[in-house]
Amino acid sequence: MFESLFWLVLVAMAVATTAICSKPYWSLWSKWGLVGLAAILPVVAILLYLWLGAPTEPDYPLAPRLAKPLETLPPAAIVARLEAQLRVRPDDIKGWQLLAQARMAQNKPAQAADAWRQVIALGGENSENVTALAIALIGMEEGFVNAAAKSLLTRALNLNPNQAAALYFMGLAHQQEGDIEAAKTLWQKYR
Repeated sequence: MFESLFWLVLVAMAVATTAICSKPYWSLWSKWGLVGLAAILPVVAILLYLWLGAPTEPDYPLAPRLAKPLETLPPAAIVARLEAQLRVRPDDIKGWQLLAQARMAQNKPAQAADAWRQVIALGGENSENVTALAIALIGMEEGFVNAAAKSLLTRALNLNPNQAAALYFMGLAHQQEGDIEAAKTLWQKYR
C-alpha cells in the first residue's frame, strides 16, 4: 500500500515539475499543445515499460520468496516472514523479540515498541526487554526520554541495577532534565 502511494506521489511530483518547468513556454503553446504533451507522457511511460520491463513474465508470489533461508532475504522480507509466523504462533516470545529488533533496525520505533510490549505481556519481562521498550519509546520521541520511558528505565534498573543501556539512557534523562551530576554518576557506573 505504501509503495503504491509512494509511486503515486512520485508521478504527481513529476507532472507538477514538468508543468512548472514548462510554464515559460505556455504562452508559445496552444492549449492543444499542452493536452498533446499530457497525452504523450503516459504513452512514453508505457513504451519504456514494454522496453525495459518484463510484462510477459509471470508474477513472483511472496510465499516462495519468503521460503528462502533467512540469510538470503532482505530485511523487509525477514519482517514479513516473522509477521506471518507470529500470526500462526502469537505466543512465540522469541519471534516477537526478533520482530522488535528488526523494526528498530528499520527505524520503526513505534512498531518496535508494540512488539516489545507483546514480549513483556507474554512473560518476557527482564531488564533487557524492558530497556528495549524504553529505547523504542525514546526513538519515537527522537531522542527525548519522556516520562513513560523513564518509568520503564527505572523498572529495568530495579530488575538489574547494572543494565548498561538502562544506565546510559537514565543518565540521558537526567541530563535532559538538567541534573548533570546525577547523569555523571550513572554514566560512571555505566563505564
